[in-house]
Amino acid sequence: MSFDTSKLTTYTKEHSKILITKAATSAKTAALLINLGNLRTGIKTSEKIGKLVTDAVFQSDTGCGFNPQGTTEISQREIVVGSIKVNEDLCPTTLEQFFTQQEMKPGPQEGLTKDVEQVYVEEKGKSINTDLEKAIWQGDKTLANGQLNKFDGFNTIIDAGASEVVWVNARKGAGTITATTGATGVTGVGTAFSSETAVGDKIYSEGSLIGTISAVGSNTSITLAANGAAAVTGKTFTIVKAAVSSPVTSFTSANIIDVMRSVYMAIPAEILDSEKPLYAFVGSEVARMHLDALVQANMFHVKVDDNNKLLDEGYFVPGTKLFVFPTSGLTNTGRINAIQPSNMWYGTDLENGQDEYKMWWSDDDQVVKYKAAWKSGVQLGILSEVTSFSLAK
Repeated sequence: MSFDTSKLTTYTKEHSKILITKAATSAKTAALLINLGNLRTGIKTSEKIGKLVTDAVFQSDTGCGFNPQGTTEISQREIVVGSIKVNEDLCPTTLEQFFTQQEMKPGPQEGLTKDVEQVYVEEKGKSINTDLEKAIWQGDKTLANGQLNKFDGFNTIIDAGASEVVWVNARKGAGTITATTGATGVTGVGTAFSSETAVGDKIYSEGSLIGTISAVGSNTSITLAANGAAAVTGKTFTIVKAAVSSPVTSFTSANIIDVMRSVYMAIPAEILDSEKPLYAFVGSEVARMHLDALVQANMFHVKVDDNNKLLDEGYFVPGTKLFVFPTSGLTNTGRINAIQPSNMWYGTDLENGQDEYKMWWSDDDQVVKYKAAWKSGVQLGILSEVTSFSLAK
C-alpha cells in the first residue's frame, strides 16, 4: 500500500491562510494577547507602539480664567519581529510504516494522502506553538540557540529595562562575572555594577552565593566581604539587595505560597487599583506546586477539584485579583512576572507574501517538502508597571 500524491497539496492549499495564521498566533501567550486586542500585524521589521499616561489635577472653579495643570506623557516602544521558517523533507517510504492502511490510499508512491497530510500538519503546528511559546518568554537574539534567537522575549526585555522594573527577591545582573575561589575581587564583562549594585548586596551565580559586596569599584569591578568567592568564569549572575535577608534560591512546596504572596504584595498600589486584569505569568511546574501547596494547606475554599483544568486555564491567587497564568514558556526559568496583559504586545506580519505555509511533492528530490514562514516579536508598554520575581541563582 503506497501514498497517493493526487491530492497532495489539497489540504494545505485549502487552508494555507488559516494554517500560517495558526502557526504565528496560536502559542498560548500570543493567543491571550490577541484575544485581548493586543496584536499588531503588518510588521515587516519593526513598529512603534505608543503608550499614553495622563493625570488629572483638580482646581477650584470659583472664578474666570484658564490655568493649565497636569502632565500627559506619550512614550513609544518598538516591537522588533524576527523572521522564522520551518523546512522539512518527508520520505513517503519512511512514513509509510507509521500509518495504518486505513489512512493510506492505493497509487503511486509519491506524497501523502490528504488525511495523513492533515495529521502531519496538525502535529507540526503543535510543535511550532510549543517552541514559539518558549521564545515569547525566553527569546534572546544574542543566544546561539536557534529556537530562541530570532527575537527578544519578555524576560529579555524585562532584564534590559531592569532599572524600571519592580523586582522581588533577586534580579538578573547585566553581563557576566568571573571570580576565583578564595579571592574577594570580582571582575565583570558588560556589567553595570555602579548602577545595579551597592554595598551589602549579595551576588549569586551557578546556584550558589558568590559573596556579599563590601565595595563597588566601577561598572566592571566589585569587592566581596572576607567570606570570599566561589570560582566562576564568564557566568551570568543575579543580585539580591541587602534588604532581602533570606533570598529564595528554589521553589519548594514549603515556600511557594509565600513566594506568590510576596509577588502580590510588591505590585504597585496603582496597578492593583486599576480595573484592568492582572496576571502572574508562571512556569507550569510552579503553578502545579502552588496548587498542591494550597491543597496541602487545607485551603479547600479554593476550587481544586480539577487541577488539570486549572493548570491549563489558570486560577486566582486566593483572596486577590492576581490571576495565575501557567505557561510552558516560563517552565524551569525561576521567574514569575506579574503584568497587566494590556501592557503586553505581540507582533507579526500576516499581510504579505513573505508569510508562507505549503507542502509539495518534489520530483527532483523524490520527497514531500514542508515549509512554514512567518514573523514574530513581543514588547512591553510601560516597564515600571511590571513586577518580576527571580530566584537567586
